[in-house]
Amino acid sequence: MNESDSCVGTNQGGNFGDFVRMPWAEASRIFMKGSSASSKIGLRWDFIVRQLGEGKSIQDVSSLINVIANYNTFHRREGPRERPQWKCHALEECFEEMSSTQIHEFFCEDGILSTIRQLVIKSKEIVPEVKLLKSGVNGRLSLHKYQVAALLANGFLCTFALQSIGYPTINFNRLFEGEDKRRRKSSVEKIKCLLNYFRRVKEDMPTGFITYHRICTPIHEFPDWEESNARLTELVVKMKGNIEDQNGYLQMDFANKYVGGGILGGGSLQEEIRFAISPELIAARLFTQCLGDNEALLVVGTERYSSHSGFGGSFRFAGDFRDTVPFDDTEHKMSYVIMLDALNFSHPPDQYVENKIIRELNKAYTGFQQTDLSRGIPLATGNWGCGAFRGDPQLKFLIQLIACSQAGRRILYLTYGNFNLKNSIQSMYNFLKERQISVGTLYRIIREYRVKKTENQTLFEFVTNTITNDGTRTDVDQSRSEVIEEPSASGPSARKSSDSDLEYGLFGKRIRTSSASDEINRTEEYDLASTSGAGGVTIPSPSEDDVEMLDDSRFASNCTGDQSLIHDSEASPGGECVAGKNREECSELTSERIPKDFQNYR
Repeated sequence: MNESDSCVGTNQGGNFGDFVRMPWAEASRIFMKGSSASSKIGLRWDFIVRQLGEGKSIQDVSSLINVIANYNTFHRREGPRERPQWKCHALEECFEEMSSTQIHEFFCEDGILSTIRQLVIKSKEIVPEVKLLKSGVNGRLSLHKYQVAALLANGFLCTFALQSIGYPTINFNRLFEGEDKRRRKSSVEKIKCLLNYFRRVKEDMPTGFITYHRICTPIHEFPDWEESNARLTELVVKMKGNIEDQNGYLQMDFANKYVGGGILGGGSLQEEIRFAISPELIAARLFTQCLGDNEALLVVGTERYSSHSGFGGSFRFAGDFRDTVPFDDTEHKMSYVIMLDALNFSHPPDQYVENKIIRELNKAYTGFQQTDLSRGIPLATGNWGCGAFRGDPQLKFLIQLIACSQAGRRILYLTYGNFNLKNSIQSMYNFLKERQISVGTLYRIIREYRVKKTENQTLFEFVTNTITNDGTRTDVDQSRSEVIEEPSASGPSARKSSDSDLEYGLFGKRIRTSSASDEINRTEEYDLASTSGAGGVTIPSPSEDDVEMLDDSRFASNCTGDQSLIHDSEASPGGECVAGKNREECSELTSERIPKDFQNYR
């Protein structure tokens, strides 16, 4: 018997201090049993390479599953080995739905699987020591798309050892299994998206860089929400359109605290769909520790590879997608995804408790604050945490409005076909803007809702009645200040340099990035309301945008400034920036460089 044919892996896990434990780590060793009774210890990576090498024939799904299981078998020095009992139902069903031509393109000698295998075998040379983005630390990791493809290939073939506590899984075995029959179809469709990604990698390896930025806001730097005199930011509300279609915007990911949520399980909600159509986001699971209440993850430079239809159980892969978003001068696609995890309110009334409101405000502010990577870019968002987490859409809108206003960021709010919600949000916003309600005033009213609301009174109704009946809260908030101050982009004070704010380049080296120190010069107010009814609340008629889908072709960020990534030096801590472009600098841009929805604000 050939010795390599009877090797069994220990599959030991855990990361090394500040670095990801890669499959080729010296500490990842196995017991190898030969034809004799003797055994020896060898590198698990060597066994993986032999299993995936050119001499190993993998011609169908069952042989692929068998090879993966071989190097994930656990063996104790004494006692029986433990071979994973994987029943890869979703993977098998995926191939059952494929045509014979598609199956051949995957398994043939120079097919898609061959590309995946070669990426894995070469990954030791092409992927650096990957620095962890650990909890409580501002840090960045910039990788070339070729390196990201190698990491995802390792995930697809399940070569990673067990992850440390606090990090999500990266191996694809749970996705392949599709244990939950009710959600197995979603797993099948996500696998189709991933196979399409690897097909594209085989045809033409993606170019450019991706930067993953863990943002951590120290507790003392959060705004005093009650005392804030910041004015409400500019808002556009639309019923039609998807967040991922809003090129030139900071695109909101309704995230799980373990980024990606159920992408490698049975989930197919907003976050999982986003990760499926942009698989380069999945790599973040390898090195991003669970997000804390004061943390967010910003990813710049990812690409969309697949189209989709449906949501949840109706989610389907809908073919290839060609991403036309251009590159910036640092070789990053001009795409920006911000991941924020909302609280899960299994008991919905809890969301109106003050400490819960503050938590959500601080979380949103962490993701919306201005950084050198996302400076001046409007936010595209929607009903954050209002699905399975049972958030109140009215509350979540006001929380995001407050946080964006404090951060000096404009909002495109999408209601995903809900015309009534679109109208009520627009009317609420018009009402607040007409009376120049400040962030602090709005926060104090929301805080009172839980104890002062009448039976069956909605939050919007409570806000409207409170402002209408309380003269001190109409017009400018005189009780706080005669002149409403402009918001600071980073809270009460600018960040101070510290060793906790770091950027990591391709090989885990510490690199500083450039900073700016200008105060944000907000654009002048623009009142979206043309008419007002009783109490200033207007229910607008359907607009052209309510009938036609958004134009997917428009893009370009507004006043993004100099994006300092792995090529820059003289950094501020973590690349954080407390300033944006001022109005004069913005005016130099052509209308094509500003998202269409906000050109009226010029």
